Amino acid sequence: MAGDGKWLVCRVGETLYGLDLARVREIVYRPKVTGLPTFRPPVAGMMDWLGRQVTVLDLQGDVPAAAEPRPVVVVDSGPDRLGLVVDQAGEIITRQSGQHLELDPLLAERLPEVESAFEYGQEMIFVLDTSRLTALVS
Repeated sequence: MAGDGKWLVCRVGETLYGLDLARVREIVYRPKVTGLPTFRPPVAGMMDWLGRQVTVLDLQGDVPAAAEPRPVVVVDSGPDRLGLVVDQAGEIITRQSGQHLELDPLLAERLPEVESAFEYGQEMIFVLDTSRLTALVS
């Protein structure tokens, strides 16, 4: 399980995800993402980030393109970098010990990129394991 510490909370659709702040490199608010027709969702395309091509994932899947580009959070995913399309990059919160919730096995099977969950206020936040995101590209 990911450790306690600081987390960037992002909203994708109606779902809140927590990203370990130590793995977040940048939030790009007006990204230029080039689509890749040979890949299916969740691969949204590629973007140039600091002179490197980064694969961009959209966990919302196959949704109509927004009128305005949605922000992309660039994260470490093992030795690679990936971009995650989000609807909103929210606040940075501190996750305390004891807030961890085990995922139901059926939910865990449907969301392999989610490591665990925790409650924050009245909200459920799903913890993304960024090292598992690379598997979504293949």
